[in-house]
Amino acid sequence: MTTRGVYTILAGSVLIIVGLSTSNAACLLMGGIAGCALILMLVCVLIPRLTLRISQQIQAAEVIRTSRCTLESHVTLFTLLPIAPLVLNVELPSGRHSAYLLHARPFGTTHSQNEFPCPHIGQFTVGVSKITVEDSLGLFHFSKHIRNLSVLCVLPQAATVSPVPINPGSEDGPASAYASTDYTTPDSIRGWMDGDELKRVHWKLSASRRTLLVRTYEQQERPDTLILLNTGGLDSSELQTASIIDALTESCAGTIASLLKESRPVCMPLPRLHTELRGDSMRSFPDMQRMLAKLPFSSDDHFPEELELAAPRLQRTDTLLIFSPVISAQIAEGIIRLSQFGSSIRFTLAARREITQQEMKLLQLLVSANIETFQVSIS
Repeated sequence: MTTRGVYTILAGSVLIIVGLSTSNAACLLMGGIAGCALILMLVCVLIPRLTLRISQQIQAAEVIRTSRCTLESHVTLFTLLPIAPLVLNVELPSGRHSAYLLHARPFGTTHSQNEFPCPHIGQFTVGVSKITVEDSLGLFHFSKHIRNLSVLCVLPQAATVSPVPINPGSEDGPASAYASTDYTTPDSIRGWMDGDELKRVHWKLSASRRTLLVRTYEQQERPDTLILLNTGGLDSSELQTASIIDALTESCAGTIASLLKESRPVCMPLPRLHTELRGDSMRSFPDMQRMLAKLPFSSDDHFPEELELAAPRLQRTDTLLIFSPVISAQIAEGIIRLSQFGSSIRFTLAARREITQQEMKLLQLLVSANIETFQVSIS
């Protein structure tokens, strides 16, 4: 019941009491009219609230950021009694809420189609979450919560980035072949050839056949580029957090796309999800793009520990690409330590409009260590 409904009940009650006390027919008539109006408006609201049905869907479960999402809804009412326009509360693909009025048919189905912008990357529940039914006099209103909301995945665009150079001699040579060999999985046996290592000789089989035989091992596909994405260090209360995530993931997606277009294998570990992404062609890009949209970002920054865990993997890679929304002294020290492995390193910072003096000093420290640095401004 609304405030107006409460006042109507009080006024009607007072008129009826005064009319009964003074035998005033006018007061009794006015009080009776108020009571009838209350009963009629209550019936007008209860019947559509109990018979209201809604079905809704979005045209696409995945869209690219900055595109638009189309929501189709069908509201059915089974009443001929007059009511006010329905108030539909909508969950938007930006994580916000909105409301609009729908003039529903008294007895039938009302179709509506609305387009909403998708300004930020992530997974969002989209659709009408609540419908409020109110009578034409504004005395009563009842709400119905809707559960069958759709999930929309807003994917990052592939931003234009600087090409990632190939280290000279990274594709050929004995060191590369040694790094890509898995010595835990024997493949087959072959005869001795000049240049073979003695530890690969199968001595028992060689003694029985009286000729040197060596084991061959599986050659695993070696990632040319290792990508590390920092998903921590963000304050969800800041207004710019969503824009920073957009700039960070789209810069990462653009880099991945440029590498896969050149058929350069990419490996991207995701410690928070306990998995890693791998790809060697553009066929892998949609899955990697989808996973970037599902990454959980938080304020907990464990990236310095992740940098330490990446040290053993640098023995099997030539290029390390790091994307981070923040830079700290611990992160800068970890990156400099990784540069001692000889791999080419690029650090990309999704900065705010103005970076602090301390952050500028840390970036200059990376530059002095021959680490390529980039800054991505947010929109």
